[in-house]
Amino acid sequence: MYIWKYTISKITDEFTIEMPRNSRVLCIQVQRGVPCIWVKTDGDKENMEKRTFVIIGTGNPFDAEGLIYVGTWQEDYGYLVWHLFYRW
Repeated sequence: MYIWKYTISKITDEFTIEMPRNSRVLCIQVQRGVPCIWVKTDGDKENMEKRTFVIIGTGNPFDAEGLIYVGTWQEDYGYLVWHLFYRW
């Protein structure tokens, strides 16, 4: 098993990341000012799949159907608060 990190280079409503099929999302945190997703994976690069993530800003309406909460992070000293979900 491995722990892999994926950076979120641009805050957007929805984005995809390709990762090994059996990867398990562990958390989201900010490292050196950049939001990063950490996953536990077997590292099988022959068995990849695209995963869709959704970012919701605090106070914004959204449809929660099919979304699994991953975590919350803050930017700009807490002025911007984002919530990450995985689309199931």
